[in-house]
Amino acid sequence: MLVGAGLFAVGWSVFVGIDHLYDFAAITYRAKTESELDTAADHFAKAVGILGIQAVLAVVFRGAKAPRTSKGGRLNPGAAPPRTPGASYKPKVTTEPNLPAGQGSTSFWGDIKVSTAGSAADRALVLLHEKVHQILSPKLYLLRNYRVSTRAASYVRSSLWRYLEEALAETVAQVGVNGFSKFFRGIRFPIENGYLYLMRSGGYNPAFGGHGLVKEGAALLYVGVVVGIPFEVRFDQTSTSVQGPLLKGAP
Repeated sequence: MLVGAGLFAVGWSVFVGIDHLYDFAAITYRAKTESELDTAADHFAKAVGILGIQAVLAVVFRGAKAPRTSKGGRLNPGAAPPRTPGASYKPKVTTEPNLPAGQGSTSFWGDIKVSTAGSAADRALVLLHEKVHQILSPKLYLLRNYRVSTRAASYVRSSLWRYLEEALAETVAQVGVNGFSKFFRGIRFPIENGYLYLMRSGGYNPAFGGHGLVKEGAALLYVGVVVGIPFEVRFDQTSTSVQGPLLKGAP
């Protein structure tokens, strides 16, 4: 009988915790004053106390998806270029007059093609952008084929990886050529140019995969930062003044 009553009480408390979590979300969404935010925080604290921190965070980060760059096996990065003398590959830079102004590309092996059209600033911008990709390409011959294939899989199959690499390359190029005032142009570049989407897979290239920048970023935050946070409730014993009698009939 006692066990049954205990299970019923625990099961019912789950619904109370969910109610507090719902109130937290609803009040936070509508809040316009500090007092309303305090009320929302109180509901959140009660939800954590009833459901546990991991259960609450699982709901908060619902939809987060980590990239699966190994899914589908090793990615073919194309034929490797001929070896160059030494222990590491010396990548090439080739100019292409037929490419539109400001256009360029870097193979997964590190070789660059850039347009000769456009202004001097256009040519400098695209070359510096592609140089960043070239720096990130594996060049040491030791296990190079494997490392190139792994990096290619990460770029193609992860929205977050594509964003970070393209944003880094364009930010370095914009700041290097046009000054620090163009910093945020580099940050926006991957999204504005269709390298990835915020909430879904894909990009301008049909081969691009991933789960979307927001979902993969949330997964990184949840797994790398949030999971395993200890949650403690501490009580501080203090003397409290009592107003009025505690029991009926007390003097």
